[in-house]
Amino acid sequence: MLDTICDVLKTAYNRNLISTRDDNASFRRKDENYLYVTPSGVRKQLLNSEMIIKLKINKEENTLDRIDDEYQNKIKGLRPKALRV
Repeated sequence: MLDTICDVLKTAYNRNLISTRDDNASFRRKDENYLYVTPSGVRKQLLNSEMIIKLKINKEENTLDRIDDEYQNKIKGLRPKALRV
């Protein structure tokens, strides 16, 4: 799933549909309470699945809580462009 998001953005870039740092993608599976978002300001041709930001949807508080793993802790400066539930 995450690799597919990266591949779609790379293909869109290679077809000149987006510029190197434009546009983001987000994905949510129907059966999960997580939202996956590509970071803003990252070159699409260099994007990989480890760079995808994982957010937990907290419906009670109407918030998105970032889920950090070892790799995400290294790239704390990368942020999704807009967060809306």
